Amino acid sequence: MTFQAILSTPIQTHIKQAWPYLAYKNGAKFRRLFRCNTTSFAASLSIILLLVSGLPRRNRASMRLLMAALWVAITAMALTYLFILLALTPNHVLQKMDQQLITATASWLGVIALIVFGHSIRLILIWLRNFARRQRRNHNDDA
Repeated sequence: MTFQAILSTPIQTHIKQAWPYLAYKNGAKFRRLFRCNTTSFAASLSIILLLVSGLPRRNRASMRLLMAALWVAITAMALTYLFILLALTPNHVLQKMDQQLITATASWLGVIALIVFGHSIRLILIWLRNFARRQRRNHNDDA
């Protein structure tokens, strides 16, 4: 999917001219789009490589690594879509879509924030549990 974004664009009339035109006309937008698309493509390939290489699925560390790679791939793919939309859609059309783009972006950021918050709480609880165990062990060793 990320590779296909490079080969064909949402504008079907001038497919062969859209990418070079964007790179020439607005280099900053093109670089941002290119970075997100490349990140998504590399993360997707990494996920495939991790799964094909026999990643132990019962190991928590390997599953967290896979989950992090999935987050990166999905987020970069969503950003690629957004940047393609922003870069190749005429301004007069984008002005009519502002509220939809803001709502979609805010929703996506809200989901990511909720996931990060949940995992942060879980990590803090694990740290506190481990700290309490060490304190009990040190207390029992002193006695």
